Amino acid sequence: KQAVPPPLPPLNPNLNRPTMEWPIKENDIFKTSQTAKEIWIAAMEGVSSPEADSWRLQMEAVTNWRSQYIDVVGEFCAIMLESSPEVAIQMAQAGLQALHSKMLFRIDENDTTVSALDAFERDDFAKLETETVSSSVSTSTYQFPICSPKDEWLTGDKAKNQLVAWSDYGCMEESASQHASTICELEDVSSLVHGKVFVLLGITSEMGSAKPLLQIPGAHVLGIARKGPRLDALVDWHKKHGAGNTTLQFPKDGADMLKQGPQIAQWIVETVPKNKEIVFCQLAYMDSEAHVRISVAMDLICQSVIRKVSNVVSLSYLTSPGTAHSIPPEAAEDAKRRLDNRPLWQSITSMMSMGQWLQTTDSWEEKGLLNGLTHLQGPNYALAKTSQQWRCMVDYWKRGRKVSCPHAPPTRTESMVRYATIASALEGMQMFEPNVSFSTG
Repeated sequence: KQAVPPPLPPLNPNLNRPTMEWPIKENDIFKTSQTAKEIWIAAMEGVSSPEADSWRLQMEAVTNWRSQYIDVVGEFCAIMLESSPEVAIQMAQAGLQALHSKMLFRIDENDTTVSALDAFERDDFAKLETETVSSSVSTSTYQFPICSPKDEWLTGDKAKNQLVAWSDYGCMEESASQHASTICELEDVSSLVHGKVFVLLGITSEMGSAKPLLQIPGAHVLGIARKGPRLDALVDWHKKHGAGNTTLQFPKDGADMLKQGPQIAQWIVETVPKNKEIVFCQLAYMDSEAHVRISVAMDLICQSVIRKVSNVVSLSYLTSPGTAHSIPPEAAEDAKRRLDNRPLWQSITSMMSMGQWLQTTDSWEEKGLLNGLTHLQGPNYALAKTSQQWRCMVDYWKRGRKVSCPHAPPTRTESMVRYATIASALEGMQMFEPNVSFSTG
């Protein structure tokens, strides 16, 4: 007979400290560099090529991950871009597997841990209760609005004109403008949400879709957020402005994805109607190393639900241009044209700084790879956002799942403008056409 593994220690959902953790910690501070390097190495493990061998030597030579990661991660993505689709998917799967297995989930106050992946296989935790909130607003139709650069809400032809203006200026791809215009033409967008339930992981996110969804008659929204003023404010807003026949549900007293991820996954399984498509919107953001942990938690929540339901499931992300990523040839050619025709002050500034300021990309020479990584955001941000790209690749190309993953535009969110350097960059980048910084409306 096959031996039965011993039971794991009981899960304590009431821990005071976060339970999704990095494996290395010194003086209660997570040390991330070694684990992050191991994850990138694991993603490259099955790749056999001279470029991959050269990359491994490059990684071995790294002495300071924080200062050297940009070139290493950029070269990793270049190898992925040049590989066959099968190898690229293999790299993405291996990276996700390493991320899930290396991150830990602490299950008691004695620092007993299991892998994050194993934690989400468990079902011995207390169930979350559901709170349902309704609105008193009577609405039968809803026309989708666009927020203008002057923070004005536009609908119909005015919204379409704004989309065309952005496309003509170059800050929005023409195809995106056309798709958005099609939505703005609809006098009532409620048909787009029928038969779906939208699960917003990080429902209070400033760039999230909570408020637009809650104004669409018939929308069904499940929200995940920690208890606090932001969740309370959203609930109050929905009571006053949400459509009367919209359903908003969330775990009673809120829920913390870093501490209650397995419970949240089970709550979603038990709450979603069996006959509706599930649309996951992964919106949560946290600073520094916590962004990796919250990204892993969101991904494992989604994958846990997918394993347990028969519903059709779609995934939605706001990915980042601050990563190494491929761009269309037209975009690379446009970048070269703009560089060749840049204003005189930009050339003078670059020359006077000995090339240290206004450094240019070379995406037109790199077969469509744009390395958008910056030291300002750091290696943990790169790992978190790249892992989301990996998930998109795996679930779209290998599993045939619908995936939405547009790059989020530069936006003046609270989490960005509280840093003086980033706040200045959001304003200053608009000196370089066609960059535009957006407000949250």
